[in-house]
Amino acid sequence: MSTPKILEVTLPLSPQHQVEYFKDKSIQFRVDIPNSRITPKQCLMTLSNMRIKAEIKGVTPELLLEYMTGKFVVETVNLAKICANIILGYKFHRMPYEDVIGDFSLDQYTDFIFDNKELLDDWVQLILSVPLYLATSSNSFMEKQDCEDLKSELTKVEGPLPTVGANLSQVLALPEFLLLFNVNNDYYDLLARPYYTHYFDEYIYGGDKLISFLASDKYLAPFAGLSALAMKMVKENNLMAEIKE
Repeated sequence: MSTPKILEVTLPLSPQHQVEYFKDKSIQFRVDIPNSRITPKQCLMTLSNMRIKAEIKGVTPELLLEYMTGKFVVETVNLAKICANIILGYKFHRMPYEDVIGDFSLDQYTDFIFDNKELLDDWVQLILSVPLYLATSSNSFMEKQDCEDLKSELTKVEGPLPTVGANLSQVLALPEFLLLFNVNNDYYDLLARPYYTHYFDEYIYGGDKLISFLASDKYLAPFAGLSALAMKMVKENNLMAEIKE
């Protein structure tokens, strides 16, 4: 497999870089945010609108907040990994994605966690509900009617949270993130978790549903593992029998 071409750029893209990209969509960009001629939020929106895969240089707390709360999907792996480190650092005091530690200093990690505890609480609570969502989304582990019956019994959280945006999909789709996050103890209260209808049922991820990311070929193994474990918890708690009575 050939190595993709990587270009160092600022935004907006020059006409030359735009032509190069539209001729070869495999090109990846390394975007210098501080030296770009538009705001960080506009940079993220540009990457989203043009569906450009990029690495971000000059990551700031303000940029991360835009990434975590924005309604537009941005395909930038290093921002997703930084967010994952922040979330896992907040919950478990560890940051497993060591390849992006240099993109955001340890002091910045510490300050971001301290300054955004409410935001991180919302992300954690939503992510803890994902295995239950996977169980209700997979007919491989449960009959379709049972999925619907289970879903109808769950507490629902309607509407979007101001603290969680569309790039939830990018963080959850990181290989192994869900397995790193959902340790065994997190499953004991799985059935008491709410079902976040906006994030689980709506096409808010660049026109896709969340399941499109989690059940794709690239992420199928973690998806299948978590679905099976979630179903095991459902059956062990005998919830389906209670619903059918």
